[in-house]
Amino acid sequence: SRRVAMADRAARKAKRRARDKGSDAEGDAKVADVWSQLLREAEEGPARPSAGAAGGAGGGDGAAATGEGGEGADGAQAPASVLAASEKGREAFVLFCGPKQSGKSTMITHFLNPSKADDATKPTVALEYTFGRRSNTASTIKDIAHLWELGGGTHLSELLSVPLTPQRLPSAVVAIVVDMSKPGNVLDDLTTWLNLIQERVKECADKIKRSSPAKLAELEAAARERCGLTDAHPDARVVEPCLVPLVIIAAKYDAFHDEESARRKPLMQALRYVAHVHGAALICTHRREKNLLAHFRVMLNHFVFGTERKKTVAVDPAKPMLVQAGADTLEAIGAPPGATLTDVTEGTTTARMAPWRRAVAAYFPPAASEAEEDKRAEDEEARWMEPTVDAMRAQKNEELQRYVKEAERKLRLEASKKPGRG
Repeated sequence: SRRVAMADRAARKAKRRARDKGSDAEGDAKVADVWSQLLREAEEGPARPSAGAAGGAGGGDGAAATGEGGEGADGAQAPASVLAASEKGREAFVLFCGPKQSGKSTMITHFLNPSKADDATKPTVALEYTFGRRSNTASTIKDIAHLWELGGGTHLSELLSVPLTPQRLPSAVVAIVVDMSKPGNVLDDLTTWLNLIQERVKECADKIKRSSPAKLAELEAAARERCGLTDAHPDARVVEPCLVPLVIIAAKYDAFHDEESARRKPLMQALRYVAHVHGAALICTHRREKNLLAHFRVMLNHFVFGTERKKTVAVDPAKPMLVQAGADTLEAIGAPPGATLTDVTEGTTTARMAPWRRAVAAYFPPAASEAEEDKRAEDEEARWMEPTVDAMRAQKNEELQRYVKEAERKLRLEASKKPGRG
């Protein structure tokens, strides 16, 4: 099937990259988990709250989720205690994505367990899963957050279909992390990931529309309400909010802060513009600034657990920015140097972004993009294709599918025989 083939391709690519970095054993284990889980989804459908790679450890308290470790290599879903709690509590599905080494793992740790935020993180291979629990103030039940981190860059973007499914879309949240220590690549990275997310969300929306047009209409209305969009809003014609809440995290801001104000301003304006027209929230962070990280946790808790939304807004380009979804306007953002507001509100998306790209590139020329690096890696990989090995791998795929199906049949049979069942 297409999903199985997709999982196989992703696993092989991730395995080769892990081997090149000298972490073959760990990479193999994680890739095998992603591969096995995707095969399970191919057999059973995407409705179950599944995991990608091995579950991570959570933790934390206060405003953030109280995390607990997810299940390991064989665990395709969270432990039974988590699922039991989620039956009556709020359940959210959160995806962290962005360019390689942008700080995604660090931000997840800050959300789940701030006390361990200074610990060294390991490179993420393919798709990793963890979860967090938070006490529900209205009762004794706990709310659940399932968190996925997509590592490996854009060449693994097909794995977006694991956490983002039609069933999960109403409770999904997406955090896109960009690396401010590489300012020349920030806009390209951000727009690339936004396009990938929107493409996957549209696929899910099309399926929802076929089965329940009314449900899709509810999601569209909720997106507009989240951004405060009414017919009277001055930017109602330009802002196109995503169906899922988006949080843009400009990480490693400390590496960018020392740039001259004149150089910082175009990029910060551009980030505000992109966030605004997509109905996203925007926040700058760096791991040593506790106040910014506290704001990040509060912002994400609002989208994930439905806690109170803070009205704090900081748009001074000389300082780290914090803009809530729907709290900005095009008039307040302004136009890039040498352009007018008409230039960034009329025409195609590409045309509207062009003035911003020119303004940023004047100070921070873009380096090789992540997509270009991935293409070079794929071309290099193609030179070493081995048809005999690939044919054997395809055979093993089929054997694994049969094994997984038989193993799960036996588990269901054993469960049905336990006292108190049926």
